[in-house]
Amino acid sequence: MDLPFGNRLEFASGNNNCFGSTTAFAALGPVADYTAGATNDTHWARAVLFSKDADRDDPVYLLVRDDVSRPDAATSVNWWIMTRNVAPEGLAKPGVVPINITHEEWVRNMGKNWANALKAKPRAPAPENPDDAPTPPAAPETMPVLTGQRHHFPGMCGVDVDLFIAAPADPHILTDAASTGKIPYCQAPGLYETQQLVRISQPAGKPYLTLITPRWPDSARPTYRTIADGAGVAVSSPGREDRLFLGADPITYNDAVVQIAARGGFARKGGALPLRLMVLDGAITAGGITLAAKEPAALVYDGKAITLYCAKGVEPDVTLAPALRGTKITRVEE
Repeated sequence: MDLPFGNRLEFASGNNNCFGSTTAFAALGPVADYTAGATNDTHWARAVLFSKDADRDDPVYLLVRDDVSRPDAATSVNWWIMTRNVAPEGLAKPGVVPINITHEEWVRNMGKNWANALKAKPRAPAPENPDDAPTPPAAPETMPVLTGQRHHFPGMCGVDVDLFIAAPADPHILTDAASTGKIPYCQAPGLYETQQLVRISQPAGKPYLTLITPRWPDSARPTYRTIADGAGVAVSSPGREDRLFLGADPITYNDAVVQIAARGGFARKGGALPLRLMVLDGAITAGGITLAAKEPAALVYDGKAITLYCAKGVEPDVTLAPALRGTKITRVEE
């Protein structure tokens, strides 16, 4: 079988034709990329802000906003994650759910496939000499229940994933697992692909904002929180502060790190570089530097000079605090 739904939004009623077109794209050097698109019926629009890393310890963020306009149809956003939660023995062994199941049967049992497989799994026998060996734990009878905004998934290939649900702030989540089995056209045909579903649902017309963060196992756990009335995320980690924003309408927000009046943006203070900024249709200020532009633009301040990234024909405005005036600004057209 294939993985139902894919990483996309689904309507509870009406068609779920996800074909559409890209409405915006910007590649902004080493700072960030931005893209947006909408389905042909305009009932679903998705925008993605991808913040980049400067070195191995610099975080990468994928902020995804989903807006819907179909009346009277509840929605769900689906995220599929390759994690040891559902493939505890690795890629070379089958995962926690059976492979020989049809797509239709899996969908009928959605939310129960993993649980049913766990119940059907034989219990591990007790050791012959319990005095010399500990009793192995019984196989769990139910799959995990996901609640709250932050979820951590141990990765399959040396990288873990944090998923933070900024909107809705009190999410209703269904989880399950599915396996495609061995992929015959893969370069490594002996590998299995089993993924965990995180399905977030809410009533008609409500937007979603999801932050996906890969990070090294055993790295310091960041703190995530929703800001800007559900249109942004603040991420705090040792020596670094990040703010990411995507809105359907202009966002106005300020705190000790950033001030923004724009449709979207990104600010990072600390880490490999003192300051990085990116803005969509408005202005963003942090660290004594303001970046304003109608079209997507970004900059990097390395402590000595500023490099500005934008498309040809875009005219961003950079305003410096008195202590930074005279700083060299170099423009790079992407």
